[in-house]
Amino acid sequence: AALIFTCAFSAYADEFILSVDKGDDAYFATLLEAALNAADGEHIFSTYTYDRSIPQSRILRAMLAGDAPVNVLFTGHSIQREQLLKQIDIPLLRGLLGYRLLAIHKDSADHLAPLNTLKELTHNIRLGSGTSWPDTYILRAAGFKIETGTVDNLWRMLHRRRFDALPMGINEIYGELARFKQSTPSSDLMIEQSIMLHYRFDHFFYVAPHDQRRALIIEQGLERLYANGEFMRIFNEAPSIKAAIAEAKKYKRTIIEIENPLNSDRVSAIPSKYWHSFED
Repeated sequence: AALIFTCAFSAYADEFILSVDKGDDAYFATLLEAALNAADGEHIFSTYTYDRSIPQSRILRAMLAGDAPVNVLFTGHSIQREQLLKQIDIPLLRGLLGYRLLAIHKDSADHLAPLNTLKELTHNIRLGSGTSWPDTYILRAAGFKIETGTVDNLWRMLHRRRFDALPMGINEIYGELARFKQSTPSSDLMIEQSIMLHYRFDHFFYVAPHDQRRALIIEQGLERLYANGEFMRIFNEAPSIKAAIAEAKKYKRTIIEIENPLNSDRVSAIPSKYWHSFED
C-alpha cells in the first residue's frame, strides 16, 4: 500500500533516529538501515542509546510529547501502543518474541519437567516479567502470578528466588542469561528444556502519531526487503536468531498456546508469510 505514496516522499532526505538500549544486538538497527536504503529517497540513519534502567513507558511518553531524542522506536505490540503511536504492520522478528522460553534455577528443572499444560503451570509456578512489558498483562490474563521489575532486576530477583521462572523471547533469552552470568558467575540459572510458551506477539517499528511520512518510508523499505529476499537474509544471519532457532530444535519442547488479549484486528490480519512457525 505504501508504494502509491512514493511520489510524496521520494525527493526527501529524512533523518531517522532509532531508540536502542545497551543490551540490544545490532539486528533492529541493521534492519531499519537496510529498509531505508531500499526505500525511495536518500535518508540519514543513526541510533540513540538509552540506559536499560529506563522503562519503555517513559520513552513512549517522550515520543508522544515530541521531546524524545529519537523518532523511531521498536517495541512489543500492544493495542495501546498501536493506538497512541503509528505502527508499521510488519513483525520485525517474525513472531519469535512470542515464543517464550523459561530461565529457571537448575534445581527447579525436575519440578517443572512434568508440567505440560497451561493449568498445571499457572497453579504451580510464579513468573517474573518487566514492569511495562505487554507480556506482563498477557501472562496475568492467562492466570499466572507475576512479580515485576526492570530487566536487570528480574535476573537478580530470579537468582534470589523471588519467583520460579523468567520467560523471555527465544531470540533474546540466551544472550540475557550469558550477560547475567558474566556479572554473577556464582549463578546456577539455566534455560528450561521441556516447555515453550507461545502467543502471537512481536516487536514492531513505531513513530510519532502524526509522522505519516516516516511511517510510509519504513513500510515501503520493509516490503521491498521482503520482495528481494533481503529481509530473510538479515533474519537468518542474525547471530541471536540463528542461535535461537538452532536451540529450539535441540530439545523437543511442549508448545503451550496462550491467548493474547492485547492482539488487535490489525495484528491478527497480518499475513502468515510474516510469521515464523516451529510447528511447520
